[in-house]
Amino acid sequence: MKRLSRRFKRHFNKPSKRVAIKSHRAWYWQAIAALILIALGYLLAYWQLTVAEGLHPPVVARPVLSDRELLGKVVFAERQLQVQKAAQENLARELAVVQEESIKLKENVAFYQSILEESAGSDRVRLNRVQIDKTEQTGRYRYLVVLSQQGSHSKPVAGNLQFKLLGVDGEGKPSSVPLKLAPDNAAQATVKFRYYQRLEGGFALPEGLTAEAVEVSFLENGSKQPNISQQVKLPN
Repeated sequence: MKRLSRRFKRHFNKPSKRVAIKSHRAWYWQAIAALILIALGYLLAYWQLTVAEGLHPPVVARPVLSDRELLGKVVFAERQLQVQKAAQENLARELAVVQEESIKLKENVAFYQSILEESAGSDRVRLNRVQIDKTEQTGRYRYLVVLSQQGSHSKPVAGNLQFKLLGVDGEGKPSSVPLKLAPDNAAQATVKFRYYQRLEGGFALPEGLTAEAVEVSFLENGSKQPNISQQVKLPN
């Protein structure tokens, strides 16, 4: 009965103030928890400084160039372009010289091949080249003539090479004047060759004649008429 009465009183007579019950932890557990938190913070900072920086390299700010540095770079680039342009021009000139030499070599090869080719029949003479050049002295010119022998080359070619100046005289009439060749001051050049012969020399224009061209003729020994002739205009 007493127990029932006590329970009845406790149920209806509750205390006015509530009491909170808290568990008490030892001080060493709190110290251990603080050490663990400090260690975790240290590990996190170490990971950010080492591993995270390795995965994401730092962005380096580009230096800003000054006006003087930019001007220097522009001048250097212009000089490089000038050097490259000069090198290209030199290469183009050298290439043109090589091409010209190659053309001359091909012409020489064709010339010698035509000379060495023997054919049946009598020998004949050919004017392979006639060139007139103006000298530095007024009224004086240089000439270059190349003769070749075509055929069987059975005997040497002998004859005379004659030069005539074609133009207009003081009255306006066509005129043909034999030229005197330097240095012998002769009216013709004697030639005797086999296969080919090269002749070089000069001449001066006579006074009172307006020259227009030069006629070069070859007269073989025993012939009354020139075997071959060719006209070349005088260079201005």
